[in-house]
Amino acid sequence: MAAGLAWRRFVYGWALLAWERIDAARAPLATALAAFEQLGARYGALRCRYALLLADQLQLARPGLD
Repeated sequence: MAAGLAWRRFVYGWALLAWERIDAARAPLATALAAFEQLGARYGALRCRYALLLADQLQLARPGLD
């Protein structure tokens, strides 16, 4: 997957997260994370991990995230 497509998926997932559609946001963010890791793009991967962490925090998915 090209870097541009990975960024588009990240932005789409981030927008869904901002609209509080957390379950829907996970799939594009996870896809973007896999693409960034494959490309070796650390910054993109870090941003995706942060967004997925926020999703977990908003849904209280993992205790102790606060």
